[in-house]
Amino acid sequence: MTWSDIGELIKAIAAVATALAAWFAASVAYRGLEKWRTETLGKRKAELAANVLAAVYEFEETIRSAREPWVQPHEMMKREGIPDEIAQNANYVPEARLLAHQAFFCPLEIDETRICCSVRARVRQNIRRAMASSVGYQSCS
Repeated sequence: MTWSDIGELIKAIAAVATALAAWFAASVAYRGLEKWRTETLGKRKAELAANVLAAVYEFEETIRSAREPWVQPHEMMKREGIPDEIAQNANYVPEARLLAHQAFFCPLEIDETRICCSVRARVRQNIRRAMASSVGYQSCS
Protein backbone atom coordinates (compact mmCIF):
# COMPACT_ATOMS: atom_id res chain seq x y z
CA MET A 1 0.00 0.00 0.00
CA THR A 2 1.42 3.32 -1.03
CA TRP A 3 1.01 6.75 0.50
CA SER A 4 -1.33 7.85 -2.27
CA ASP A 5 -3.58 4.84 -1.56
CA ILE A 6 -3.61 5.75 2.13
CA GLY A 7 -4.56 9.33 1.19
CA GLU A 8 -7.45 8.06 -0.92
CA LEU A 9 -8.57 5.79 1.93
CA ILE A 10 -8.51 8.71 4.36
CA LYS A 11 -10.60 10.79 1.92
CA ALA A 12 -13.15 7.97 1.65
CA ILE A 13 -13.27 7.52 5.44
CA ALA A 14 -13.73 11.30 5.85
CA ALA A 15 -16.68 11.28 3.45
CA VAL A 16 -18.29 8.35 5.29
CA ALA A 17 -17.67 10.04 8.66
CA THR A 18 -19.23 13.26 7.36
CA ALA A 19 -22.27 11.32 6.12
CA LEU A 20 -22.60 9.53 9.47
CA ALA A 21 -22.32 12.82 11.36
CA ALA A 22 -25.02 14.37 9.16
CA TRP A 23 -27.28 11.33 9.68
CA PHE A 24 -26.69 11.46 13.47
CA ALA A 25 -27.45 15.20 13.59
CA ALA A 26 -30.63 14.69 11.54
CA SER A 27 -31.81 11.85 13.78
CA VAL A 28 -31.14 13.88 16.95
CA ALA A 29 -32.99 16.86 15.46
CA TYR A 30 -35.95 14.63 14.49
CA ARG A 31 -36.15 13.12 17.98
CA GLY A 32 -35.98 16.59 19.52
CA LEU A 33 -38.73 17.82 17.22
CA GLU A 34 -40.93 14.82 18.09
CA LYS A 35 -40.38 15.38 21.82
CA TRP A 36 -41.22 19.07 21.44
CA ARG A 37 -44.38 18.17 19.46
CA THR A 38 -45.43 15.62 22.10
CA GLU A 39 -44.80 18.13 24.88
CA THR A 40 -46.79 20.84 23.10
CA LEU A 41 -49.73 18.49 22.51
CA GLY A 42 -49.58 17.39 26.14
CA LYS A 43 -49.67 21.01 27.32
CA ARG A 44 -52.65 21.76 25.09
CA LYS A 45 -54.51 18.68 26.33
CA ALA A 46 -53.76 19.57 29.95
CA GLU A 47 -54.94 23.16 29.38
CA LEU A 48 -58.13 21.92 27.71
CA ALA A 49 -58.75 19.45 30.53
CA ALA A 50 -58.31 22.21 33.13
CA ASN A 51 -60.68 24.51 31.22
CA VAL A 52 -63.29 21.77 30.81
CA LEU A 53 -63.03 20.84 34.49
CA ALA A 54 -63.46 24.48 35.55
CA ALA A 55 -66.44 24.80 33.20
CA VAL A 56 -67.98 21.63 34.61
CA TYR A 57 -67.66 22.93 38.18
CA GLU A 58 -69.12 26.28 37.18
CA PHE A 59 -71.91 24.54 35.25
CA GLU A 60 -72.66 22.37 38.29
CA GLU A 61 -72.89 25.47 40.51
CA THR A 62 -75.12 27.21 37.97
CA ILE A 63 -77.49 24.25 37.81
CA ARG A 64 -77.47 23.89 41.59
CA SER A 65 -78.34 27.55 42.07
CA ALA A 66 -81.07 27.35 39.41
CA ARG A 67 -82.66 24.40 41.21
CA GLU A 68 -82.86 26.01 44.64
CA PRO A 69 -86.40 25.46 45.89
CA TRP A 70 -86.86 28.85 47.55
CA VAL A 71 -88.41 31.39 45.15
CA GLN A 72 -88.01 35.01 46.17
CA PRO A 73 -90.63 37.60 45.21
CA HIS A 74 -88.29 39.63 43.00
CA GLU A 75 -87.74 36.54 40.82
CA MET A 76 -91.42 36.54 39.80
CA MET A 77 -91.53 40.13 38.55
CA LYS A 78 -92.53 41.15 35.03
CA ARG A 79 -89.75 40.85 32.46
CA GLU A 80 -89.31 42.53 29.13
CA GLY A 81 -89.97 40.25 26.18
CA ILE A 82 -91.58 37.51 28.29
CA PRO A 83 -95.36 37.18 28.65
CA ASP A 84 -96.59 38.13 32.15
CA GLU A 85 -98.29 34.78 32.78
CA ILE A 86 -94.97 33.02 32.21
CA ALA A 87 -92.72 35.52 34.02
CA GLN A 88 -94.91 35.56 37.14
CA ASN A 89 -95.18 31.78 37.30
CA ALA A 90 -93.03 30.17 40.01
CA ASN A 91 -92.27 27.28 37.65
CA TYR A 92 -90.45 29.71 35.32
CA VAL A 93 -87.99 30.82 38.01
CA PRO A 94 -85.40 28.03 37.43
CA GLU A 95 -85.36 28.87 33.73
CA ALA A 96 -85.00 32.56 34.52
CA ARG A 97 -82.09 31.76 36.83
CA LEU A 98 -80.42 29.86 34.00
CA LEU A 99 -81.04 32.76 31.64
CA ALA A 100 -79.37 35.06 34.16
CA HIS A 101 -76.23 32.93 33.69
CA GLN A 102 -76.46 32.99 29.91
CA ALA A 103 -73.10 34.74 29.74
CA PHE A 104 -71.58 31.55 31.16
CA PHE A 105 -73.06 29.42 28.38
CA CYS A 106 -71.84 31.70 25.57
CA PRO A 107 -68.15 30.78 25.92
CA LEU A 108 -69.20 27.14 25.91
CA GLU A 109 -70.87 27.67 22.55
CA ILE A 110 -67.92 29.60 21.18
CA ASP A 111 -65.37 27.16 22.56
CA GLU A 112 -67.35 24.13 21.41
CA THR A 113 -64.74 23.15 18.85
CA ARG A 114 -62.16 22.71 21.60
CA ILE A 115 -64.56 20.88 23.91
CA CYS A 116 -66.05 18.63 21.24
CA CYS A 117 -63.51 15.91 21.97
CA SER A 118 -64.85 15.68 25.52
CA VAL A 119 -68.59 15.92 24.96
CA ARG A 120 -70.53 13.60 22.69
CA ALA A 121 -72.51 15.05 19.81
CA ARG A 122 -75.82 13.76 21.20
CA VAL A 123 -75.24 15.57 24.51
CA ARG A 124 -74.39 18.82 22.67
CA GLN A 125 -77.56 18.50 20.59
CA ASN A 126 -79.66 17.94 23.71
CA ILE A 127 -78.16 20.99 25.41
CA ARG A 128 -78.74 23.11 22.31
CA ARG A 129 -82.31 21.88 22.00
CA ALA A 130 -83.02 22.61 25.67
CA MET A 131 -81.51 26.08 25.49
CA ALA A 132 -83.26 26.88 22.18
CA SER A 133 -86.63 25.92 23.64
CA SER A 134 -86.02 28.24 26.58
CA VAL A 135 -88.07 31.41 26.62
CA GLY A 136 -85.81 34.41 26.11
CA TYR A 137 -82.63 32.47 25.22
CA GLN A 138 -80.52 33.95 22.46
CA SER A 139 -77.64 32.09 20.91
CA CYS A 140 -74.24 33.75 21.14
CA SER A 141 -73.29 32.97 17.56
